[in-house]
Order: sequence, then C-alpha cells, then structure tokens
Amino acid sequence: MQLVPASRCASITRASIAIRAEVEFKQRARLPVLCRSVLSLVTAVIACQAIAAKPVVYDTGYEIIHRTLTLSLYWIDNDRLLFEGINTSEMNAAIANRERERVERLTNLYVWDKNSRSVQFYARGSRLCVSSGVLHYTVRTDKAAGIRVVKQGPFGREQEQQVAFPTKEELSLLGQRARVRGDITCRTHLRSELSPPAPQGRRIIVLRDGDGYLEAGPEGTLELIHEIRATGPGHIKLFQPGNPSPIDLPITLEQGPGRPTYSEYLGAYVTLPKPKGSNPGLATDWPKGVPFTVYIFSRAGRTTSVDIPYDGLVNIFAVRPTKRGWVFGGGNFYKSLGLYLFDGTASSRLDAGAVEEIAVTANGCLAAVAIKNRHLDMGTPVNLRIFEFC
Repeated sequence: MQLVPASRCASITRASIAIRAEVEFKQRARLPVLCRSVLSLVTAVIACQAIAAKPVVYDTGYEIIHRTLTLSLYWIDNDRLLFEGINTSEMNAAIANRERERVERLTNLYVWDKNSRSVQFYARGSRLCVSSGVLHYTVRTDKAAGIRVVKQGPFGREQEQQVAFPTKEELSLLGQRARVRGDITCRTHLRSELSPPAPQGRRIIVLRDGDGYLEAGPEGTLELIHEIRATGPGHIKLFQPGNPSPIDLPITLEQGPGRPTYSEYLGAYVTLPKPKGSNPGLATDWPKGVPFTVYIFSRAGRTTSVDIPYDGLVNIFAVRPTKRGWVFGGGNFYKSLGLYLFDGTASSRLDAGAVEEIAVTANGCLAAVAIKNRHLDMGTPVNLRIFEFC
C-alpha cells in the first residue's frame, strides 16, 4: 500500500509529532477546528504510515455472541483484550451433540494476550460491560430470591454484589420514562439526577462520567418529524455537567446522533450519523456518491470531521480510528462486505465478512474485530480476530 514516495516520508514524519498534538483529541488538549492545510498534511502523514506491510492478523479460535446495545470487546491495556465469548472448538462439539443450552454453558469471560498470542479463561460471567476501566458482569441469577449476583470493579479487583430485580415502578411506563439506559456508563440513570436534569420525552445519550450527555430531539419518530417541520432541522446538543446552556454540535436532528463511542486513542467521541437531509422516518442505504462523514467531538464540545469516500461501499458502520487510519465494516452485502481500512486516501478491504464489532487499543496499534466471515451461510460463527497495525 505505498501511496507516497518513501523519500518524502522523512520530512513529513518530522512534522507528525506536532500534528498528533494538534489533531488527536487528548482530554488535556483543546479540540481545534482543522483548516484545509493541516488536513492535507495529516493525510500525507497517514499515507506514509500506510507504506508499511498489511496488518498482522491473529485468529483467536474464539467467537462472539454479539449483542445489539452493549459491546463484547474491551481492551484492558495495549496488550490485553477482555471479551465475552465462546471457544469455537467447544461450540462445534456442542452443536454436533445437539446440546440445547450450549450458549449459556459455554459463554465465559476471556483474555487475549498480545505477548503470548493466546486466550486464557478469566471468569464465569455474562452481560459484560466496561466503562472507564470499571468492569460490570453478571455471575448468576437467583429468580427465587429476585436478585442478580454481579461483580463490579477494576480489572482483577471486582467485588461481588447483589442487585435486586427491577421493581414494578421501574418497569412501569412512568418509571421507564423517568429513566435512561447509559450504554457507555453501563448503568441506568434517573433523568432527574443527570446534570443538568434531562426532561422526559427527549432522546438522551449519556456520555462517560463527568462528560455530560447528548440530547437528540424527541424520542418518538413522528414527534421528531413534527419538530423538524415546525422549527427546522436543529442540532444535537451537548449538555455539560452543571451547565444548563447546551453546546450545539454540527450534527442535525434529521441526521440523528448515530452511535457515539469513546475512542481512547483520540481521547474523544466518534460517531457516524445519517447524511444531512435525511428523512428520520425512513431507513435507506447511504446516498450514492456522497462521502461518509465521521464526526469527532470532545467533552468540551469541540468538533471536527473526516470524510470517507463512498467508493461503492453502500453503507459503513463500527468506524474506529487506529494509528494506520480508520477501520470499519462496510461494502455490498453480496459482493464486497468486509473489514476496511481508510488510510486518508483510499479504502482497502482487510477481511471478508459481516463486521459486528470493533475495539481499538489506546495506542491505536491493535484492533479486535468480531466478524462473521461466512456471512452468507446460516448459523456460522462471529469470529474474533486481532489486527496489528504497528
């Protein structure tokens, strides 16, 4: 993937340290709005990094039971991946024996280690969620006692706790309206206890502790359409703790918030909403020829964006930044679906299949990918593969 003459890389690379300080969104730094000249230089640096060989790929021999709302893959540090999954050989044996409860029996928490390039059992558990270094997972459920036994705490120091089943009030319509599930924080929040308090009836996305939340218009699709018709497209708003005056992000209500995730590598949030001018009531493919715009925003509300060329990809998802560029799932379902890398100039396919989930280390060197390689075949596993870029 040599995109820039090697002789030019030395001079460009000398500037990369300064560019990294300006572009990467570390928590201690202010997030700039990048000018065209800086973006051009950034593209050149990424292109020079892309001269290196294709990433090294590790097949772990494990598969992921992908969940819709919460993730299954979490990097504990730059070398160790914690995940909820199943040993593929054990699953194949259970399938051959027609074992009915095989998923429940075989699902555990495991750690893949870069140094040994192997997987080790970590704990018996399910419903794994990690936020700001704190693990949350269920050990067992006691229906008779009406409790779940969970473990919470930093990696290796989790403490067992008992959590009561939701009450009738919590399960009621009023109780549901008064609360919002924080997929990033791994817990449910009362709207009245958020800072500032979040009104009912509005779509709320809670960010990491101390970062506030996003407000993305009415929860209902019809209500959202009526509001846009009445007042215009509006903007996704960032509410910071203790500040009732929100910051308008450059993402409109008709685009929606996408699915914001926190990038340890950038020290900022990354999201891919719909293109501008979208109809919130329709689910359609991305408009042909229109680039995919990925937004990056800091906790302070400073934003920038990256355009990934359409290039026949149809749709893309699970976009994550790495040291080599942006990795994501995308492509035509029947012809070109797979894992792609956008290096600042062009997108190249790294693997074939349906990408379900991607997690990247804080140093941007490793990407854990849950991918169904034989996505056209029924009942095939979602494989866990590791891609090394550095």
